[in-house]
Amino acid sequence: MKDILSKKNARRLLAALALVTVFALVLSGCATQTTQKPTPISHNSSNWWDAWVVYYLSQFVLWIAKVCGGSYGWAIIIFTVIIRVILLPLNAVQINSTRKMQEIQPELKALQEKYSAKDLETRNKLNEETQKLYKEAGVNPYAGCLPMVIQLPVMWALYQAIWRTPELQNGK
Repeated sequence: MKDILSKKNARRLLAALALVTVFALVLSGCATQTTQKPTPISHNSSNWWDAWVVYYLSQFVLWIAKVCGGSYGWAIIIFTVIIRVILLPLNAVQINSTRKMQEIQPELKALQEKYSAKDLETRNKLNEETQKLYKEAGVNPYAGCLPMVIQLPVMWALYQAIWRTPELQNGK
């Protein structure tokens, strides 16, 4: 149990909690109003998510549309490609982590078979051996989630920008 609560693991836990807290704060600004028709977005919107994130993202997509000759569909596609290119290094980390996890999968199955009992002591030993295997292989099982955690608020903001900007909503 002491190995699980080492300083390194405590720092990782605090970093994960901080990341979850920031993520929760960002998403708390994503709440939409319950009216049937969406209110148009403006710089003077009621909360910071609408005023600073969704509004400027909407303006950026409208600018791309103007550059593309007024095609809102192409503007959305180009914006999505830009975001994917920006997140490409994180996606590479995710792919490498997934590949490494697949490589050690037979060893993980062997450990699970070796420590298949359900008592607490055996489970703790399985956890220790699994962590040891991850460390030896240089695998972080949580690295695969990072791009999704970063990409989700951006795509949610794009959805809200499309939904709440009349030009993007109607395509006119």
